[in-house]
Amino acid sequence: MSRTIRVDRTNLHYTDGAHELVLPVEWSAVAKTEDCPIDLEIVAGELGFWTVPAGEPIAPARREELLDEIAEYYAKGPVADILGPKGSLLRGQSKFRFYLQIPPTPSRYYEVGRFLEIPMAQPAPGARAWNERYILDFTGSRHWTQPQLALEAAHLQEIARRIARKERIGVRGLPE
Repeated sequence: MSRTIRVDRTNLHYTDGAHELVLPVEWSAVAKTEDCPIDLEIVAGELGFWTVPAGEPIAPARREELLDEIAEYYAKGPVADILGPKGSLLRGQSKFRFYLQIPPTPSRYYEVGRFLEIPMAQPAPGARAWNERYILDFTGSRHWTQPQLALEAAHLQEIARRIARKERIGVRGLPE
């Protein structure tokens, strides 16, 4: 079966001859960085069902093959990340994804296959500077949220460094 992948302004279209899959895309309007060198995001969500035939389930092993195939195709250009539920990084060229939230909602940090929810500290009354209003509080964060794996202090410090450099926000509660 001949497999084709193409993207237009709003969707990625994948076909393998027997099935079709249509996934929404979002073109990046931000400057590329070393950590996030993408041109577009492919929003895969749960990726549980084919578009045609409508509602036919995608087997878990086939889902992984699809993610790998699409990621490999878009590693050459235009460069894309494949995002799952809540913006999780399923595959792609970016080293991480970060979603800043307004306190008290925790912010979200993703690496491929891993998710870390980071509490946001309440800003001091009258705080006006960006890095005083938005502060990540790593106190007690010593494990990935999903999957439940230990998070080494050096890696946690690297996560904090990446986020603070990109977002220019405050950080506290890191292990020594």
